[in-house]
Amino acid sequence: MKQVVGGTGNHLRHQGRITNWNDERGFGFVVPENGGERAFLHINAFERKHRRPVGDEIVSYELRRDEKNRPQAAAVRYAEVSAPMPVSALAPVSKTSVAIPICLACLGFLLFVGAMAYLQRVPDWVPFTYAGVSVYTYMVYGEDKSKAIRGGWRTPESTLHLLELLGGWPGALAAQQVFRHKSRKEPYQLIFWGIVALHIGTWIWLAVTNKFH
Repeated sequence: MKQVVGGTGNHLRHQGRITNWNDERGFGFVVPENGGERAFLHINAFERKHRRPVGDEIVSYELRRDEKNRPQAAAVRYAEVSAPMPVSALAPVSKTSVAIPICLACLGFLLFVGAMAYLQRVPDWVPFTYAGVSVYTYMVYGEDKSKAIRGGWRTPESTLHLLELLGGWPGALAAQQVFRHKSRKEPYQLIFWGIVALHIGTWIWLAVTNKFH
């Protein structure tokens, strides 16, 4: 296990890489660079909370033991050789990604709903609701991603899902791709796509049963 000089008190500092980071729950593990027992890592163990980890960063830490003698990382600091924060965590993804076609698909859906209102097939409030809630949902996603990076108070997932259910799913889908937020969390994605299926299924049902007036 690699040791780093400069621990506090009688504690030696070790160096390792963050793995299995769960940002929603604020914990993960640190695997020593030269092998050895991995240590539990909680977000509160960081000495300076200027940003939250995203996984795979190099950190230095003091090794402690909990009441069950399990290894825990304490007094954690980002090492100078830490891997830089991915650009995708701070900025929109590149044009070569799937973000652009997905965003265009979301825009296409909103234009479709707008066209249905223009043709007087649905009430005028329907496209305005979809567009307004989608824009607001997109902004909430962006703010939540920023809070995740800064280590701030997060927006509950139930709130995000409620916004999606109220019509903001196009904005949520676009935000997931642009901000790389919530796009890889399988339980969250399962609920999200269930909401999308509910909305799309409703439109298909209206078309098949000729419920458009």
